[in-house]
Amino acid sequence: GSSISTNTTYIRNPGFPSSYTPTATGSCAYTIKKAQDDICQLRLDFQTFSGLATSTTVGMCTDYITVAGQTGKNPPSICGTNTGYHMYAEFGATSTDTATVTFTYGSITTAKNFN
Repeated sequence: GSSISTNTTYIRNPGFPSSYTPTATGSCAYTIKKAQDDICQLRLDFQTFSGLATSTTVGMCTDYITVAGQTGKNPPSICGTNTGYHMYAEFGATSTDTATVTFTYGSITTAKNFN
């Protein structure tokens, strides 16, 4: 993971636009810093988002993305195919508040593709 503080930043799977199949389970987190002090929300646009595996149990994900801000009012974790959708997360009111985007891989057999 890394720290991001510029507007219009792309988080892509390794080798994008080719898909990516991880060799181990785990997670990767990105800390998003405000580009300006008066920003209060983060918008994530999923131009490509597929292959984050769902479980055989309805409503459960094997692979998923979570977004957490400082307010505790976070969007739900998502998985599956979300190409063309977007999500908002709250940063918080102070200039130093951040949001964290975390990809968690529980499946090493499903190819993932995100941008």
